[in-house]
Amino acid sequence: MILALSLTTIFLACVALYFNWNRNQAVLFFAGFIIPYSLFILTHQLVVYQNNEWFFAISYNHFTPIFYLAGPSLYLFIRTMIRDEFRFWWRDLLHLIPAVVTLIGIFPYLFTPFSEKLEIARAIIADFNVYKEIQPNWLIPVDVNNVLRPLLLVGYSLVGLRLLLKSSVTLNSGRARFGIYYQQTRKWTIFVVIVVLLTSASYFVTLYYFLLYGYEAAVSNAQVWQLVSAFLYVLLPVSLLVSPNVMYGFIQIDRGELKPGSAASKGREQASTSNGKQIEKVASEQGLNEGPKTTATSISEPISEELLALKTAILTYFETEEPYLQKDFKAHDVALYLNVPAHHISYCFSVCFDESFSQLKTRYRIDYAVRLLQEGVASGMTIEAIGQQAGFASKSSFFTAFKEATGQTPQQYLSEVPRVK
Repeated sequence: MILALSLTTIFLACVALYFNWNRNQAVLFFAGFIIPYSLFILTHQLVVYQNNEWFFAISYNHFTPIFYLAGPSLYLFIRTMIRDEFRFWWRDLLHLIPAVVTLIGIFPYLFTPFSEKLEIARAIIADFNVYKEIQPNWLIPVDVNNVLRPLLLVGYSLVGLRLLLKSSVTLNSGRARFGIYYQQTRKWTIFVVIVVLLTSASYFVTLYYFLLYGYEAAVSNAQVWQLVSAFLYVLLPVSLLVSPNVMYGFIQIDRGELKPGSAASKGREQASTSNGKQIEKVASEQGLNEGPKTTATSISEPISEELLALKTAILTYFETEEPYLQKDFKAHDVALYLNVPAHHISYCFSVCFDESFSQLKTRYRIDYAVRLLQEGVASGMTIEAIGQQAGFASKSSFFTAFKEATGQTPQQYLSEVPRVK
């Protein structure tokens, strides 16, 4: 079960990294934590509890440098979540020193013939106590390596926990707080740290019995700890499925983010909260002044003025620039135009809007196509050309979306609706 779960968790982390990189770059650090962490559990199971010499030879010692990345990645993930800012400074490279030193130490072993690695695997499987005598790392003794890996992970976890506890004061008195959402994210992150600390404690108990009393004593005396850590490990991917919004981090939105900048000053001037008349017009048309509505995906709590300002800026951008007419228009383009992190846009849609980004984009495209049909602008165009001009990638997608929105095909709508003169 643990083997399958470890592989599944690694796969899900890779999928999350692939699909969420543009939305929230903090997922890079999360994947950098969960993949080495899961890989360590997978390797531990293959080396300690499986008697397959081939799997043992592949797992043994090859991934040790990667294990050292779990602690720094967890710390950087927590730091990024709290600061709502993706940064990797040059001094952060210092966190990679243990992994680099370990890689240098096992370098000769990496190029050892596989036949010799199989011999080592057979010897350890025959008598696991031989594990203490083999030194595949010429820089770090095996006992030191076994203690140092989880010790560093515990250290980074405690530093991350300290950041989380300090953040409760800083963010609660800061520029934007989101009540239930913030508490949910904070509790989840603390839960991750606690899981790491408890599973590390389980490993230390097993290692203690192994170093002092041998393999059989370690297996028998640490069984309960192993079961508890396995159960907690299962909860990590499950918690993400239950509360996926925690991956947005501790979002802090400042109206200043929407003000003019060097990259797109004209667009951000139109979208900033200081551009009163246009924004008030859009807010009134969209019912924004009536207060936020709660959707199935939103958090049942008051929405901050900063978040409402971001919603208004998004709607203003749609109204004034018509970016949805581009076939490859994405939510990431909105983030670039408004000069805000992409996960701010994602969170704003999940909390403030009654529809997803894709639904809003489609609705504006249909409205644009309807205007073309009503005003007679498209009289000399084919229906397919109208859909393409409205931003649809294909005729079929245009027909499907148009019928869902109006209950008619474009041809039926064109024949029944009088044109606007």
